[in-house]
Amino acid sequence: MAGLRREPSQFFLFFLVAYISIFVMSAMFRTMAALTKTVSQAMALSGVLILAIVVYTGFVVPPTYMKVWFRWIRWINPIYYAFEILVANEFHGREFTCSGFVPGYPVLSGDSFVCSVRGAVAGERTVSGDAFIASQYSYYYSHDWRNFGILLAFLFFFMAVYFVAVELNSSTTSTAEVLVFRRGHVPAHLKAIDNAQSNDEESGASQKTAEVENKEETMNAIPPVRDLFTWRNVVYDIEIKGNPRRLLDNVSGWVKPGTLTALMGTSGAGKTTLLDVLAQRTSMGVITGDMFVNGKPLDSSFQRKTGYVQQQDLHLATATVRESLRFSAMLRQPKSVPKQEKYDYVEDVIKMLNMEDFAEAVVGVPGEGLNVEQRKLLTIGVELAAKPKLLLFLDEPT
Repeated sequence: MAGLRREPSQFFLFFLVAYISIFVMSAMFRTMAALTKTVSQAMALSGVLILAIVVYTGFVVPPTYMKVWFRWIRWINPIYYAFEILVANEFHGREFTCSGFVPGYPVLSGDSFVCSVRGAVAGERTVSGDAFIASQYSYYYSHDWRNFGILLAFLFFFMAVYFVAVELNSSTTSTAEVLVFRRGHVPAHLKAIDNAQSNDEESGASQKTAEVENKEETMNAIPPVRDLFTWRNVVYDIEIKGNPRRLLDNVSGWVKPGTLTALMGTSGAGKTTLLDVLAQRTSMGVITGDMFVNGKPLDSSFQRKTGYVQQQDLHLATATVRESLRFSAMLRQPKSVPKQEKYDYVEDVIKMLNMEDFAEAVVGVPGEGLNVEQRKLLTIGVELAAKPKLLLFLDEPT
């Protein structure tokens, strides 16, 4: 399709060089990532590196046009050696017919004319491919296997540097999660953790009993759900590149009030798709079938009565856990509910999810903020703070 040479030798040489080049470039950028400490540093370095690789390959800017003080970059550019092999592989041993001559007389004879391209020989109506790439790009077919050996040397070099960088660069090793609290709101038990005194068994037992009682009171703060949600013969069709595709085919089921219903299946079975359809959160395709709440079709308030916990934990990094929950409660609970009542319900959610110890912690970023478990608890808490009356959908909450 690309019009490249179809001879076995040219094909397999092309395949070999392209295959090795993938490993060389992968090792190069993996090494850049290991040498830097942050993603922004790695991206900045990679951007400059890609620009140098493209410009100083010898094709975009031929060597004769390169500035003297930057011409040396091509000698440390692995793509330069790979591209020379590929170009020489295509042009070697070929004669190309000239489309223009100098001078442009209608009748040409003898050796008083020459083709108007680099590498042409006076008096000849064709140009040698080897002569053209040698004069235009300084590429030579005799360098093929030399360049292949240089590519292997680059590969081993980058792999060695990568192994050393991984061992020496502390930022590439896993670090413990660090909670960052709002100034002046560090829990008292964390401040006095060094000089804390151990309680006796009686006080510990009484404290445990009190915690269980508080837990039961907190669970009672969530209003019980008595509505029955059912769906029957749900079908979901979409179009992909103009071709129809059915993602759900006559799916039926029901959810018993006050219980936890687990939707299980293999990866790619359509669990998330079914949850999106049931929660009315699809933005494309055609949905058919019946969905009922207590035997009645869904109304416009269905989405306001449900909560949906996504797989991704998307939160504002500069907010605390309590601020995130209060923000959700203020925006999503009805306006008629008093502000203090919303805040009190947020406190109940914090106690129910055992988030008291890090309620004033800043969400932050992974490694400096909430860990994975705490972020997932916050994601669930944000939906609970909205006080859904009917259902709470959770997409892979574990």
